[in-house]
Amino acid sequence: MNRTAKLIAATLLLAPGFVHADTVRGTLVGNLTAQADRASGEVLVGIDGLLGIRLAGDSRFFKGIEISITIPREVRRFRDLLALFIYTNVKPEPSTEIARYTGTQAGFVVLPAAPKAYVNIPLASGSIEPSAETITLPVPITPSQFPIILAVLPLEKGIPGSIEMSRFGISASPILRNEGLLKLAITEGGSAPTLPFSLSIDDQPEPFPQPDGYVLPTGLHHLRITSDYYTEQFQTFGIDQGATTKIDLSLVRPVPKLIFEVPDIASVYLDGKLLAPPPRTPMVVKEGTHVIQFKIGDYSLTKTITVEKGRTYKISLFLDISVEEN
Repeated sequence: MNRTAKLIAATLLLAPGFVHADTVRGTLVGNLTAQADRASGEVLVGIDGLLGIRLAGDSRFFKGIEISITIPREVRRFRDLLALFIYTNVKPEPSTEIARYTGTQAGFVVLPAAPKAYVNIPLASGSIEPSAETITLPVPITPSQFPIILAVLPLEKGIPGSIEMSRFGISASPILRNEGLLKLAITEGGSAPTLPFSLSIDDQPEPFPQPDGYVLPTGLHHLRITSDYYTEQFQTFGIDQGATTKIDLSLVRPVPKLIFEVPDIASVYLDGKLLAPPPRTPMVVKEGTHVIQFKIGDYSLTKTITVEKGRTYKISLFLDISVEEN
């Protein structure tokens, strides 16, 4: 029998008109955390035992939670005997030291005569499409209603003694949207930029800052920063399902630079100031007019140049001997 056929026998009872506050009693055997980047593991839950389910991470990327239930062989011989009950708005926070809670009974699922049962809990209306392979709650449980408690309980008194000691393996996994988050930090010299710039993601203008980040589809994207005051930047990045990508960018103001190519015996003056020794790496200068002077012994050569923002200028002095033959 395939997974679909096995689950046809499962029954879900949940109707908004019957939701009511309830007292939940039992021994909490553990808590499971549903988060995007880590498997929750499996907890063994006995009849009348309680299991807490929490959400972790950015739940805006969760379409829902899938609860997987491993049903022991001895239980499969009985139909309509046990059910998985779901309680929301649980108070206090589920703890192994507490045996009594208040909560809202959101519904229950009659366990089928199958090795596995899968229950999907949508976190918003219409977030999960019903499937023949799973049991989907018709009414969502929103993130604000977590933590929830699960309990395997008999539907009638006098259950066979052979199944009183049964243990059900339960795990919880998020059902994720095909989206992720970009967290972008843009600074200038370690502080907030003081001059205007424009940000685009995938060629679409975006505001900055965006404290909550940018929600993007999974896959590759690119961003671009343009400005009259900063050097343009372009970067490609990836977005993973339900995950956060962090990018730190440092803005740089485009400044003019001078590169000198002069003999070692030459002295170099910039705006009347001796550069000793002559610089061998690009030298940052201010925009505008500058006076360059070279001196070799008693010989002097002066040149006035005007430099512009973001441009690099190579200034060379060549000495050669000219020989003419008549």
